[in-house]
Amino acid sequence: MIPFSTKHSRNLPSVYSEYFVPQMDFDVSQNNPSQIKSLVNMLYSTSAKRNLEKLLNHIRPDVAHLHNIYGRISPSILPVLNKHKIPIVQTLHDSKLVCPNHRMFANGSICEECKGGRFYKAIMKRCSYGSAVFGGILALESYLHRWLSIYQKHVDAFISPSMFLKDKLIEFGMDSEKIFVLPNFVRITDRDRKCNSLGPSVDGIYFGSLIPEKGVEVFIRSLVGLKNGTFRIVGEGYMRNVLETIVRDEIPAGGPSIKFAGHLDAEELRKEISISLMVIIPSIWYENAPMAVLEAFSQGKPVLGSRLGGIIELIKDGETGYLFQPGNPDDLREKMVLLLKDRSKTFEMGQKARMWVEKERAPERYYERLLEIYQKIGAKIM
Repeated sequence: MIPFSTKHSRNLPSVYSEYFVPQMDFDVSQNNPSQIKSLVNMLYSTSAKRNLEKLLNHIRPDVAHLHNIYGRISPSILPVLNKHKIPIVQTLHDSKLVCPNHRMFANGSICEECKGGRFYKAIMKRCSYGSAVFGGILALESYLHRWLSIYQKHVDAFISPSMFLKDKLIEFGMDSEKIFVLPNFVRITDRDRKCNSLGPSVDGIYFGSLIPEKGVEVFIRSLVGLKNGTFRIVGEGYMRNVLETIVRDEIPAGGPSIKFAGHLDAEELRKEISISLMVIIPSIWYENAPMAVLEAFSQGKPVLGSRLGGIIELIKDGETGYLFQPGNPDDLREKMVLLLKDRSKTFEMGQKARMWVEKERAPERYYERLLEIYQKIGAKIM
């Protein structure tokens, strides 16, 4: 594998790092020439284009597999790859190709107002950091890339981890023939298989970013009315102080215990999941294919998830967890009580969840399907 990335202090060592793109310094609150240069590179990076050309003059890969290149590397590299006749696959982690702020979420609710290429709506709704200026920058980016048709023209295949995202992209005008659904995978260790849900010390856990679209407030409000219980919120985000205030103001003394654990590394998070009865995913936006579901299932934990977006494709309602109405803490509470009351059944649901990911989301199966996609676009993979 040949990596091509931006330079960053947390990058792993690579013999190809000399070709990496300089990290951008972009802040809408500043006004100096370096910011203008960063803005131009965000839209169309000439340095990324130039550096990739140098790399490809020394080595030729069989296929280029892209992830989130926008905003940093930019799609300027796509014509270079085409020039060298290298097939291009791009995994879509969000809706960026049809939505300037990549989330289809604005001002606390789902937003599809940019449908039909009306990207100026990003300015009117201030849907990026509450800023009309930043919304304008993202709108300009989307208009430029749409005008150039740079993604549709140069990318041979788009990989969507969920059918939901594929359908949504087609609805917004993308070519259905180029989009392949390839669900994410998860690795299951022997330690995961030994995990026992009968005697957990934590009743429920949320892990992820503490931002509005994740619906953590819905989770907290669902605990109002419970007489007891121990719950964890793992992660960081700018809403943490607000959420902690809601807990202090609305969860009565003597009621459920809610601990904010902050950011945890992968091993620490694994331990927190292992001692929990269930995992809660209360999102109020279009999740694509949240890895949190697969990570929970890999440890034999049932999931309570919003009936929204790609979450619906992962949870078998009543078998590996429960789906609840998005943004409805009462419905979430009712589903939570079902798992709390019958822990033997909850354990069985967790076991079914682990069996499902072992069969349907195994790395080997993902690899086989990925090779099929590479071959369909003409990549000569052995």
